[in-house]
Amino acid sequence: MAEKKRRKPVDKTKIEYVEPKPSWIKAVKVNDHNDVMGSIIQFFLVESPCKGVSSRGISLLDYGWADSLRMGLYTNFLDTTEVANLCDGSTLFTATRKEEMKNRFVDADMPGNFASTCTSNRVVALINSNFVLDLFRIIRNSLAHCRFQLVEKNGVDFIAFENGMPGKDLIGADSFEVSSRLFLKCSTLIDWIAVVKSEAIYEAEEIARKKETSEREWENKRQLVLSRISSGSYSNKDDLGKDCELSKRNLDKLLGELKAQGLIAYSRSNRKWELTGDANP
Repeated sequence: MAEKKRRKPVDKTKIEYVEPKPSWIKAVKVNDHNDVMGSIIQFFLVESPCKGVSSRGISLLDYGWADSLRMGLYTNFLDTTEVANLCDGSTLFTATRKEEMKNRFVDADMPGNFASTCTSNRVVALINSNFVLDLFRIIRNSLAHCRFQLVEKNGVDFIAFENGMPGKDLIGADSFEVSSRLFLKCSTLIDWIAVVKSEAIYEAEEIARKKETSEREWENKRQLVLSRISSGSYSNKDDLGKDCELSKRNLDKLLGELKAQGLIAYSRSNRKWELTGDANP
């Protein structure tokens, strides 16, 4: 039996440790705030697009982001960097290993009291697979564990998010191991929600448009068939189908509908479909 590969010990000197209950998180009732916070909680927590974190989750596929579209979504970071005015290496810092995060917080000037020091959108995030869903998962976890704070700066509402897990610091004391910090405008989060939902709106509009077009084309065929039957300008059903550019299946379907509506009847003596008195082509 092959020996299991041992994990390399974590270098705790490179981990950002803070108190389990930081002072920047105030005892404020979330429901005291407006509907914006409710929309943020509903999307990022209750209906999180991240797989396996909510029984009420709505996936990107459910929002209309098919596989081919999701690649563009990931490649363009969901336009998050543009929407949030984030710039890599300036206001956006990422890493793939938690031992890198302590230095990233220093680079980004986001210390333990970042909720007080930050004044504009700023992100330091541990990214495991793709930027979009990892970022959404960080927001979800922060909300779920109530490790966030609403902050107002110069009349603008922000939310400070901190994500991580409980742990033991260098001296073995109970602590919190920080993996990501975000400081984002509420309006930015609402814009991100709109970007995700825009594809669902587009899909719904496309379905409605195609349905409307199909119904209009079907009505045109219906009137054309009634006109040809009224004039008697066809010798048999095959000619009628060719003349109206209808397949045998669709012609049979249309003739069946017209018959059910009492607009046509088949004349055995003439071996043709004929209009009834109710028809008005």
